Amino acid sequence: MADSFLQNKLDHIEGIARKTVDTFGKMTPAQLNYKPAPKSWSIAQCLEHLIITDKVYEPVLKKMLAGTHKPGFFAKRGIGADFFGNFLLQATAAYPDKKAKTIGIFKPSKSDISPDIIQKYRTHDRAWRELLKQFNGFDYENTYLSSPANALITLRLRDLLKLLANHKERHYHQAVAVTKTANFPTP
Repeated sequence: MADSFLQNKLDHIEGIARKTVDTFGKMTPAQLNYKPAPKSWSIAQCLEHLIITDKVYEPVLKKMLAGTHKPGFFAKRGIGADFFGNFLLQATAAYPDKKAKTIGIFKPSKSDISPDIIQKYRTHDRAWRELLKQFNGFDYENTYLSSPANALITLRLRDLLKLLANHKERHYHQAVAVTKTANFPTP
């Protein structure tokens, strides 16, 4: 069994995955790909974005587990970890005060996404949690990494695990909000 901090994050991620499949699992392709506005994301895009985000972090996490991770200058020293950790945790809050803009590396497709996105998300989530379980016993507070999106952004492993869980919840709520828009397709 994982230590209490890690188990809490794994349970949080698993709970969101379960809610995601329960809420969106029987939706039609039209419902999954419906965008309430041109610059808004569909449910499918929210799910694809979550998979993309995890995949961007995956190589770094695997290197950390293998002991081959070479943190950059700032990450080696933990420079900026408190600032960026707090900033990103606020930016990925489940119920944000304002909309956040996603940078290119994390953006989903702009076109229709296959309706098997639910199964892809479910499969990905199981594998993702298995990867994260391997961090059991790590020093979450004193293990640092640079963001794959920007090497100047340093995070503590503790903050990254929190933000990945919060991020999934944020986009679950974003996807639910799509279903409550006026022109959301009925099955």
